[in-house]
Amino acid sequence: MLIKKIVCGYEYNFVIDDNDNVYGQGLNISGQLGIGNEAPRSSRVKINHKFKKIMCGYNHSFAFDKLGITYCWGCNINGQLGLGDNHTRLVPTLFNYKFRKIICSYEYNYAYDFDENIYKWGKSFRNYRFIVKPLKSKYIYKKIVCGVNYIFAFTPNNIIYCQGHNGYGQLGISGNIYYRSKPIKFDYNFIKIISGYKFNFAFGQDRQIYCWGCNDYGQLGLGDICRNDIIYVPTRFNYQFKKIICSKIYSYAIDFNENVYCWGGRGYLNIPTKYPYKFKKLICGYDKIFGFDYDGFMYDKFIDPIKMISIERSLFPLSVMKILKSKKIIDLKIIYS
Repeated sequence: MLIKKIVCGYEYNFVIDDNDNVYGQGLNISGQLGIGNEAPRSSRVKINHKFKKIMCGYNHSFAFDKLGITYCWGCNINGQLGLGDNHTRLVPTLFNYKFRKIICSYEYNYAYDFDENIYKWGKSFRNYRFIVKPLKSKYIYKKIVCGVNYIFAFTPNNIIYCQGHNGYGQLGISGNIYYRSKPIKFDYNFIKIISGYKFNFAFGQDRQIYCWGCNDYGQLGLGDICRNDIIYVPTRFNYQFKKIICSKIYSYAIDFNENVYCWGGRGYLNIPTKYPYKFKKLICGYDKIFGFDYDGFMYDKFIDPIKMISIERSLFPLSVMKILKSKKIIDLKIIYS
């Protein structure tokens, strides 16, 4: 089997093979695996649909098949499936809207139609209301980056706006502002923002990296976990990486020599620490990290913070667990895109 894509949600994930078969694994308390029940799966189970692309939120998912038809399933308590109600769906259900792109976040979604209009549905940033059907936005954005109940949006002129929760400084705006129900201009000129659970990294025009937000587990890599749990404004990050990936309380990065680094987590690893293996590609979920080596093999392992700190607090979690090639699906390989 050749894997074409891996997509992660909150403690669940899907792999899509080269024939568009889909296999799910992980939590399933809201039917987010789409297998017709709510039983969790520790090993991968095949879904009775073929999909070209899947987008995962907290515990709901959307997917496109080969004809571009859209399906959705999982939790719908806040209308995040956009089906006009708040009833959970345990199997892929037809979604009667045509969108070019869907961005799934915590309990809400954004989408672009084929005329580049933006729509939103699910939990609202205003008064905790929920929107059960896609609602057209009056704003024009070329890119939207979602954290947990907050967003950054780039206009066609590269002006950035932020909106949503700010209890952990995740919006990067000064002052004691807990919540922004409407978009507010973000006073920094970044070319890319990467959002984790309640924290962010960003690349400036000169490729300088900045970070801000929640730092209770050292996930910002600033080496100051004992002094600052929250960084309210973008702060210079004194390391050079070509790519950064964020999960709930971990951060990962690849440098220009393809070395992999990790920091954060319950082991309080508060500075980037080099990992002894090299990977061509990393895919990060809420609690899971997938790595692909240069021979195309996939490695996966649930992060166990207790095991991580049981040997040495400074070790990268996967190295403690003696990373092994996955045996849950035989001969997994990635098709790089």
